[in-house]
Amino acid sequence: MATKLLANYARAHGQVFLQAALRPILKDLVSRHPPLTFETDPSKIGPNEDPEVNLQNLQLVSVAFLNAIISNQKNIPPSISAVCAMISRVVGEKFPDATITGVGGFIFLRFVCPAIISPESHELVMQPISSKDLRRGLVLIAKVIQNLANNVLFGLKESFMVGFNDLLKENVAKLRGFLRDMANYDPSSLDLATVNLSRTDDLDVQRLHRHFARHIDKIERLPTSVIAGFYKQQSLPDTLTRNASPQGATLPRNLEPLLAAKQTISQLSTLLAQMGPPPDIANLESNRSPGISGVSGVGVLTNQQILEFMIRIESRPNSAKTVELLKEAMILFEGPVSKDNRPVMYYIARRFVPEVLDMEIVLYHILTTLRSVMKIQYELVIDVSKFSAENEWRIEWLERLETLLPYEVLNNCHKVFIYNCNSAMRKFIKKGWRLMSQRLVRRVVFVTSLSELHEHISPSDLRIPTSTVALETEINAVFAPVTKVTQYRLTTPVIIKMSQEHFQVTTYKKQDIMGLSTTLNDVYHISDVEDVITSTSRSDDQEFVVRVAEKVVSQGLAGAGTGSNTLITPIVFVSPKRDQIMNAIRTAKARFQLTKNNSMVGDLSRLRPSDVP
Repeated sequence: MATKLLANYARAHGQVFLQAALRPILKDLVSRHPPLTFETDPSKIGPNEDPEVNLQNLQLVSVAFLNAIISNQKNIPPSISAVCAMISRVVGEKFPDATITGVGGFIFLRFVCPAIISPESHELVMQPISSKDLRRGLVLIAKVIQNLANNVLFGLKESFMVGFNDLLKENVAKLRGFLRDMANYDPSSLDLATVNLSRTDDLDVQRLHRHFARHIDKIERLPTSVIAGFYKQQSLPDTLTRNASPQGATLPRNLEPLLAAKQTISQLSTLLAQMGPPPDIANLESNRSPGISGVSGVGVLTNQQILEFMIRIESRPNSAKTVELLKEAMILFEGPVSKDNRPVMYYIARRFVPEVLDMEIVLYHILTTLRSVMKIQYELVIDVSKFSAENEWRIEWLERLETLLPYEVLNNCHKVFIYNCNSAMRKFIKKGWRLMSQRLVRRVVFVTSLSELHEHISPSDLRIPTSTVALETEINAVFAPVTKVTQYRLTTPVIIKMSQEHFQVTTYKKQDIMGLSTTLNDVYHISDVEDVITSTSRSDDQEFVVRVAEKVVSQGLAGAGTGSNTLITPIVFVSPKRDQIMNAIRTAKARFQLTKNNSMVGDLSRLRPSDVP
């Protein structure tokens, strides 16, 4: 549990460091086509790979990561440095020669190396790494850096890595110096005002009160058992709980921190007695009073700061015009009431493209749109049909929104209906759902059909786009059984549905998301289908490949969009109805192209002589 807490703490507070140190190198590696190869295990080297080239690649990139980590030490937040100093002190009390290794275990084993191995989950790359060679290379790079942090050479267990021992010897002093600096950080220089507490509010304080009140007995017993473990043969009188030692007794130095801890816990027990029993958290959450003028930030922003933000946006040139354009785009808007007579807000995810939007004005638009539900309960419908990477919110903007949103807006949200969830949305939720209030997560309902929505909102009052409705109402053909095959030959049973302009791939079984479950429905417009071919990699008369064009958004270090590219993605399927499915996709594509051509001819036929310059 302790190591998990440390890992999560480092991840929550160290994102700036990871982006500055690792992201540029990862971006370069991902952009290489063909990708670099790194394999050094003779049993795994491919027939077309050169072991010497692989060895050189691994050495060069490992040193590049190492240099980037050390040179970006200034970007490590003081709060993480303070944790390193604490680890060094605690480990040093029992293992004086292992302080640097203890710090290295935290920084590299729990923080840096997981980000190297899985950069997608740390938001260091835009798309999952599909290259097995690069994935394997990142694992080997992490091995090299971790062994360096542990000051351990490769041996018989991984004999194929022995060739790196010279590199380890050359760089060990440099890395040990880096870790020594972290271990020697002075925690007293930490300014608590610089620590990000943006998610702490009065309810968090009340929860802490309740937690300590429930477990104070166990907490009070802990120091005694710990002290007994350190000093078994001496009877420690009760006077040790005070700030003085027994008369005539000389205490070992290694007991001083433990006695200080017991004194702190005694003070905590006194404070809890003075505060009385903890309040009912459920009542607090349901009866919390509105803020000043209906605006009260969830995070550290005060009412005045939120007001200043609103005034600043309103004073910007052309901000009013931009807000009107956002209203016309209908990304976020209010519709008629639900069957329970609650207002319904709609968010159409595919209409949100941050690459072309001013995000501060987007935040302003959200605040003004949600103003109407400050004092009443409402329901939120999130239409994620056709959601893709270009519709994602950057984590820093989600955090910014969280600090600006009034508490009442979150508290008054009765239900969140997520409609037509797909694979891209699932990946995004995995990255960002930890920012969501647990109360809000408990209100999420995944909806997979119009009939399910109609249970809560009358059909005549439903305001999702007609193009979303058409995905269900205009299906021409359904194909099953079909199996989707991933790049690692994992299989997922799916159903393929065809309409005039789309083909949809729906998982047959429900998938886990946020502790809930739902089917995933990936929707592809027929114009994005490059081609559909039979498989050439295997002699399987049921396998076929659909190649689709997908947009990939490039991001700068600050999180701003720097442009989008189109990536051709092969999707592999296996089905006894292969020929029918291929024919249906080809027919739909040909029909769409013919309609498109006829439309162009119609436009040309309306040209007048005066239209020609």
